[in-house]
Amino acid sequence: MDEYKALNRKWLMSDTKSLQEFADSSPFIKHLGVNVIESNEGHVKMTMKVQPFFSNTQGMVHGGVLSSFADIAGGFAVITKLKEGQITRTMQMDIHYLAPARGLILVAIANVSKIGSLLSVSDVEIKDESEKVSAMARCTYVVVETGKDDILLDK
Repeated sequence: MDEYKALNRKWLMSDTKSLQEFADSSPFIKHLGVNVIESNEGHVKMTMKVQPFFSNTQGMVHGGVLSSFADIAGGFAVITKLKEGQITRTMQMDIHYLAPARGLILVAIANVSKIGSLLSVSDVEIKDESEKVSAMARCTYVVVETGKDDILLDK
């Protein structure tokens, strides 16, 4: 837990290197091959290398992969604006699949639309290598204190 808190303090800064270190601390995010390539307060740009096992039955990137990528990018954008000791938990996401995602690299651009004391919202656009928008998502996150998720369960 102490290692997590140390990473969390670094992660709350909006610099790209610290965000990447935090991303790499998640086996799931690391497995997806997500890289933070740009960040500042309220904004994150990430890439994800498309793996063969991301394909659906039609040979394009599965919608679940795109949804996960949008959730990660949106959450990281919100986190760049949080105070030390705060973290996000996904509460809701609305995603629109606009075109097949093709190619070897996908890009997610996430911007914070609202920061609140309890709820925060980010908007995410996912583009494929041809710059075509494959998906757009609006993600809502609940903001909690690190290690105190149980407070939400009591309400």
